[in-house]
Amino acid sequence: MFERYAKCPVCGNKTILRVPPHVVEGASRFPVTVKVKHKDHYFYINLDSEAHITDILAPELVE
Repeated sequence: MFERYAKCPVCGNKTILRVPPHVVEGASRFPVTVKVKHKDHYFYINLDSEAHITDILAPELVE
């Protein structure tokens, strides 16, 4: 399990993300977009092939 730090684009609070390494296994394209639940809202992160965060995206940028 990888621990990554991110600032939530919705509420502005820092959070620790626990990213399982298998989340990027089998992906045919990178970055892989993952939905993250944070308190009563959510946001998205893009992960590269080594499960490093490349982007943090607000919901309105993805949906």
